[in-house]
Amino acid sequence: MSRKNQFIKVHPQSFDNLMKAVTKFEKTNPAIKVKNMKLSKFLFEVSDYQNSTATIAYQVKRAILLVYGDRDTDPLTVDDNINMSTYGFSDPENYNDLTASFNKIAKGNNASARKLLRKEVRACAKVKNCVELVRKVSDVSPTKVNVK
Repeated sequence: MSRKNQFIKVHPQSFDNLMKAVTKFEKTNPAIKVKNMKLSKFLFEVSDYQNSTATIAYQVKRAILLVYGDRDTDPLTVDDNINMSTYGFSDPENYNDLTASFNKIAKGNNASARKLLRKEVRACAKVKNCVELVRKVSDVSPTKVNVK
């Protein structure tokens, strides 16, 4: 009997929730080991999660770059600590476009996500604040995680 590589497709937000739950479990319980690695490290190593273009962080960074007018920079290279002012976000129209993009990302990750307000997006001082904001409204509680 031949063994084939088998893959499970999991929504990035669901995988993120799984990783958070496993990491939290490992802090207070004996670690589950797979191939002499903690389960969290093993899952991270065998997944393409960090490189996925479907992660919220990637999508948010891509949206920032697109609204800024930069279609050449790879969102994976954008540092989380870059100030939003670096991208010249002072025009209200830019924040309208960015808010619309963030709402689309949030709804794409969780159909019941609430709408972000422009003032919430304007309050983001750094790229990481934007990522955290979209993650927060996109959050799918562990009881609602569906594996596809």
